[in-house]
This record gives sequence, structure tokens and C-alpha cells, in this order.
Amino acid sequence: MKRKWLLLLIIISSINSFAKETYTKEEKQYLKQIEKGDKDSLLKLSDYYFRNRKFEESEKLLLKYEKENNSLENSREIKEKIILFYRYWRDSIERSVLKVNIEKTKELEEKIIERYNDLIKSGDIKALNDLGEFYIWIKQDEKGNKLLKEAADKGYKPAQETLERKSKDNSFGEQKLQEYQNNYKETGDIRILRTLASFYVSLKKYDLAEKTYLQLIELENYQPDYASLAQMYDYKTQNYENAIKYYKLAIEKISNKTQKFDARDYWVRIGDMYFLQNNFVEAEKAYKNSMAFKHPNDGKTYERNMLIEIYKSQGRTEEMKKLEKQNKSWWNN
Repeated sequence: MKRKWLLLLIIISSINSFAKETYTKEEKQYLKQIEKGDKDSLLKLSDYYFRNRKFEESEKLLLKYEKENNSLENSREIKEKIILFYRYWRDSIERSVLKVNIEKTKELEEKIIERYNDLIKSGDIKALNDLGEFYIWIKQDEKGNKLLKEAADKGYKPAQETLERKSKDNSFGEQKLQEYQNNYKETGDIRILRTLASFYVSLKKYDLAEKTYLQLIELENYQPDYASLAQMYDYKTQNYENAIKYYKLAIEKISNKTQKFDARDYWVRIGDMYFLQNNFVEAEKAYKNSMAFKHPNDGKTYERNMLIEIYKSQGRTEEMKKLEKQNKSWWNN
């Protein structure tokens, strides 16, 4: 048994890739308990790494814990813990535009789905419901709703309640939509038209939302309508070409301090979309524009990190080192 846990310590050392004397006090405490054969400390050390966002280290220890505690009585509890771990990890990197994180997001989604399916194969109806909700969370509504219906048909009450609520929400949404459409026809009030555009987005009627926002822009040339249309293209339909176009138009029409504050985020999103398309020249310009809008006391670390990635890909070592130094200086102050 002693040799088995000593081997585990070697594995942990290789995971962390730093010498034992650099371990924190808390790590050393858990490692001592693991050396004595305490499996719970293995889980506690995994949780410690998780809290400190060392996800790779945490995952390996968590999977080791699962292997050492694979009895039927606690199998579901451990699997659920691993699923929650993967979901948190995924959600923490989902919006990243770095290729490594995009690929990792997909990998984590596959692991989550695989774990849920393992539970479903054992007859776990809750897992069927939870997988359905996860599919909806990652914008695969058709698959999600199919699994929710399957769970509901098997008598799982939370799934039945979810489908009933969704049905009522859809019915109410269509009813309110009809009301807004009728009110606008009767009054011609542009405020109702603006509400109608937003409502189309919430109901995923993106073609109608686009048409309505373009109508609003033609009627009033109002800056927030450009921004709302850009955000729909960006977050809902991933039409990056149009999103960039309307973010830039929204920035051009800035007329007050609040809109100027928002422009920082618009430039970041423009930079991110250019980055996703490997247009690093335009991405660099956009991130620098965002930094120009920011207050001198603002960290600007996101933009600098993205510029560091660009400079790294282009072999611009001195510029990269300069930004890394600025980031380190800001965090130390």
C-alpha cells in the first residue's frame, strides 16, 4: 500500500512540474495525508487545485480518486462531481477566442456528455433530464428538448415541469408579441417597435429582429439600435462580418459618456472576432483602440494578453516581453 501511494506522489509531482519545496503549506498537508493512504485527502487536494484554477492537476487527481472509489454506492456521487467540475471548467473558458481554449471547450463538452450517458445507461432518469438541460445550455435545443421529453415521458417530474413552463412561456411570448405588433400598427410608436425588436431576439426570431432593427435605424438613426443589432449578430447568429460593421457604426455615433464607456467593450469584441478569423492586423488595431478608451487606472490586462498572443504568433518577441512586464507590474501594484 505504501509503495502505491508513493507512486501517486511521483505522479502528483510530475503533474505540478515544480519541486516539492515549492509546495504551499496546504498542499504539503494534503500530500502527507495521501502518503499515509488517506483517499479523502486526494479529493481535498483536487479541490484545492480546482479553487486555484489549476484544472489539469485537479482533473488527474479527481479521476484517480474515482478509480480508487469505484464502488456502486458512491459511483453516482463521484460521477456528478466530475461532471460539475468539467462544466465549471468549460464555462470558465467558453468565451475565449484562443484556439487552444476553443478546442478544450469542445473536448470538455464531449467528456460531460459521455459522463451523463454513462449514468443514463444505468437507468438514471435524472441524468437524462440533466443532459437535456446541458444540451440546451450549449445551444443544442433540439437534442435537449428531445431528452427532456424522454425524461418527462418516463415520469420524471422536474422534466415535466420544465416542459410545461417552456410551453407556457412560449404561449405567453407569442401572445405578447401579437400585442406589440397590434399596438405598433395602431400607434406607430417607435418605442413599441424597439421593444418588438428586442422581443424577436428573445424568441429567437432573428430574421424579424434584423428587419426591425434596420427599420429603426432608418427611421431614427439611434446609436443604441446599432449596438443592439451588432450584439445580435455577435452573440446570437455569429454573423461576425455584420457584427463588426454595426459595432463600428455604433462607435462612430457615440454621443455621451455612457456610450463611450460601452465602446471599450465593442472594440474588444471587434478584436476578438478579427482574432477568430486570423486577421491579426485588424485585431491588434481593435485591442489598441479599446485600451485607448479605458481609464489610466484600468488594468487593460485582457487586451494586453490578446496582443501578447498576436505578437507571439508573429515572432515580435520584444513587444511581447514589454506587455508581459506591464501586466506583471499592474498585478503587483
